[in-house]
Amino acid sequence: MRSELYIYTLHFPFGKSENFLETELPFLAKEFKKIYIYPWTFGGSESRELPENVEVRKLEVNSKASLFSRLKLLWPHLGNKKVRGDFRYQIAHAENLLSHAQQLTLEIETQDAIHYSYWLSDWATVLGLVSEEKKDLVFVSRAHGFDVYDERHPMEEQLFRKEQTQRISTVFPISEKAKETILKQTASCPVVISHLGTDDYGLGPIPNEGKLNVVSCSTVTELKRVTVIPKLLASLGRDVRWTHIGDGPEMETLKDICAKLNSSIQVELKGRMEPEAIMKLYQEEGFHFFIHLSSSEGIPVSMMEAISFGIPIIATDVGAVNEIVNEETGILLEKDNLEHWKHHLKKVILENALPTRKRTRAFWEKEFRADNNYMDFCSLLTNLD
Repeated sequence: MRSELYIYTLHFPFGKSENFLETELPFLAKEFKKIYIYPWTFGGSESRELPENVEVRKLEVNSKASLFSRLKLLWPHLGNKKVRGDFRYQIAHAENLLSHAQQLTLEIETQDAIHYSYWLSDWATVLGLVSEEKKDLVFVSRAHGFDVYDERHPMEEQLFRKEQTQRISTVFPISEKAKETILKQTASCPVVISHLGTDDYGLGPIPNEGKLNVVSCSTVTELKRVTVIPKLLASLGRDVRWTHIGDGPEMETLKDICAKLNSSIQVELKGRMEPEAIMKLYQEEGFHFFIHLSSSEGIPVSMMEAISFGIPIIATDVGAVNEIVNEETGILLEKDNLEHWKHHLKKVILENALPTRKRTRAFWEKEFRADNNYMDFCSLLTNLD
């Protein structure tokens, strides 16, 4: 068994993102003698608390990549019009990747270590480039959403898949949908599903009868379509209390829409909340259902959190959402059909067709419980050749 683990992140432990890694890390810290974390973006106003055997390192990139090596890296993607149209940035990004790889090759240990990229993106590309020099490098990567689906990438193509997967030990997508997509993009590596998971805070309270109590949790962006939720709830023709957790660039638009709702719709826009505060809300307040209308998704951790409290979900059938929303946990809506949403939601409410809280939570226990999933993932890592 290898005693050291190197983890490569976007920002973690800095900032507020990658909360799910915060849940996973204590399990990894019990399995490895020493863990090193390399954030792609180092530093920030806040840093999370870490286990004692975890050290954060900054990769000081000083080397410069040759024009030839940059063009060689980009060459397979020059058929992409978006890459050509953004060529100045792409050639600079290629230099950044190659320079990271050159520096990392000088710094890291390989004989007694596993290298783990949290995303199948820039760090995975860098590790693939390093493996060209360090043949004994053992590296793996998780794969989530933006790093899997071409439509989520600014270039409408997941660049550098060959470099990321040609020598990788295993890719660990978080969903069946992500696995299917990766296998279409490359057949050169083992792909094993490894679900994320959330902690157990118990079954949430039973919601009060009468006013419908609804919750949602996501960034307020065009992709998430939060601005459609108040219009949909208003179409029910009954008293509704809607709580939204999260903020984003469309927040002012959302506030304007909510200000025009009639008095039957009570809205509370919580903005961004700390994870602990969200869990406390779910522990103290009973919600009839969680609603999510995104146009593209992986498997949102926000949904895992909701079903752990027994809150059923009504969500659009996009990405891998149907792997968490099913007859055990909620109702799926067509991707882009507001009239269908209105009709179906009214029917669901009228017929009381949502699954029970205990049934919803039981599915979470089986599929998305953190201690089970992360212990299984640790076992997969420690058994790598």
